[in-house]
Amino acid sequence: MDWYQKVFELIDMRSFSNLWYWIALAVLWSTASHWVIGVPFDMVVRARRKGGQAVEDLDMMVAINVNRLLYIAETAGLWVIGMSAFLLSTLAVLAFWYEVEFAQAVIFLLAPMVLVFQLSLRTARRIAAEGIVAPNCGGA
Repeated sequence: MDWYQKVFELIDMRSFSNLWYWIALAVLWSTASHWVIGVPFDMVVRARRKGGQAVEDLDMMVAINVNRLLYIAETAGLWVIGMSAFLLSTLAVLAFWYEVEFAQAVIFLLAPMVLVFQLSLRTARRIAAEGIVAPNCGGA
């Protein structure tokens, strides 16, 4: 049996009927919902329940991630937007004009993540502008 045939048999390019697609979708969305602005949700819950050092740790983590996201947006923002637009446009043409099911599956995974990233960036800008992060954490 050919190597490519084995790989494509394992992956099965009919994406929506494939278990791997649904596992990837579940992992992607659970990860996206657990890590808000790069801060794990359990850290937020712990800070809410315990206070004290947990709140300080949360403030520090938020400050670090806000600064990181804003730095990425300022230095490579146009490149990220351009490459994302190119990738999504290419996938959209392959998916809906040429009806490639694998491209449809990938665009249905990636397009919502672009919105999630945009929401994270908008939230980071809001946190930096309003000074929500504690001042002793080196916030933006």
